[in-house]
Amino acid sequence: MSEVMTPLPERCVSFTLDGECFGVDVLQVREVLNRPELTSVPGAKQFCVGVINLRGRILTVMDLRRLLGLPDFDAEHSEHLLVVEHKGRMIGLIVDTVGDVLNLNPEAETTEHTRGRDVPDVMKMVHHGDRFIALLDLNLLLENAV
Repeated sequence: MSEVMTPLPERCVSFTLDGECFGVDVLQVREVLNRPELTSVPGAKQFCVGVINLRGRILTVMDLRRLLGLPDFDAEHSEHLLVVEHKGRMIGLIVDTVGDVLNLNPEAETTEHTRGRDVPDVMKMVHHGDRFIALLDLNLLLENAV
């Protein structure tokens, strides 16, 4: 596909999914919540697990595991909700655990990762300290989801 991932952000919010470390640009994260009670939406896509009322605003909630094709959530893990902004719209993303805000080195070595022929490059593997972080490009990831 012809989409190009946006430049590496200066900082990212780290979180885990299926035991792996991921990150998203801190500028797109509006808040972090413990997973609230969801209202299901009949006929919604499999990764859209419901909606919530957040201070009078209705937010679509997506299971990031399903959106990325990872195994379904194990109930023994704690669940959190990242509230992110995409094209002026607030969206909730379910993640396993939320970590820290990390400063990224703009010269850090990155490797684009393609999950499939028909899927845009939605993440880059970024070396941070002694580990790698799968940095998600929410603009590309959510483009076809919402």
